[in-house]
Amino acid sequence: MPESKLSLRIRRTFRAAREELFAAWTQEEVLKQWWGPEGFTTPKVEMDSRVGGKYRVEMQPPEGESFHLNGEFLEITPPERLVCAFQWERGDWEYPETLLTVEFFERENGAELLLTHEGFPDENMREEHETGWGECLDRLRDSLGSA
Repeated sequence: MPESKLSLRIRRTFRAAREELFAAWTQEEVLKQWWGPEGFTTPKVEMDSRVGGKYRVEMQPPEGESFHLNGEFLEITPPERLVCAFQWERGDWEYPETLLTVEFFERENGAELLLTHEGFPDENMREEHETGWGECLDRLRDSLGSA
């Protein structure tokens, strides 16, 4: 992983059980329903949800060709925590491997998610991911029927 100190943290609360929220990140068919910023679809997800397992996600923007991201699960502690390497596969875009950590906490009326994404090479890339993750998490909330 790069030594960049640029990272982002996003906290969201969901009206869903922590186990359901965790499953949304580790089950291919569920992930396909919400993954990606507003307007994107996720035609294909390949996921080996175990430590050392790989994943690959195809994302289709509203216009243009699809692109992929991939990584490896470094830690899986159901239903508490996921840690994985995260890297875009785009020939026209130099993207370093970054580190994604998603933590799930029980709350009185549901669950709280804390997303930490670190290792960005510059502020612009961090800001782009903050926007993208915000939209992804909105779609996750909507897919779970949460407020």
